[in-house]
Amino acid sequence: MKKENVKQIFMLLVIAILVGILMTILSAVPPLSLIYEWAERSNLKFIWYGLVAGVIGFCLMLYRSKRK
Repeated sequence: MKKENVKQIFMLLVIAILVGILMTILSAVPPLSLIYEWAERSNLKFIWYGLVAGVIGFCLMLYRSKRK
């Protein structure tokens, strides 16, 4: 692999981890905490996980579109 590709993959990984950490922290702050608590009470945590995955995917897409 080229050095540039490795750097770009590393940056994508770092962004994904940081956004995941941020979403975890925000799950304790309203209004996102209300969504998280509702999903947990209703046994629908996959909705929260889908929301987190969507936000991570959106951030990675924005990063990739700005790089080109």
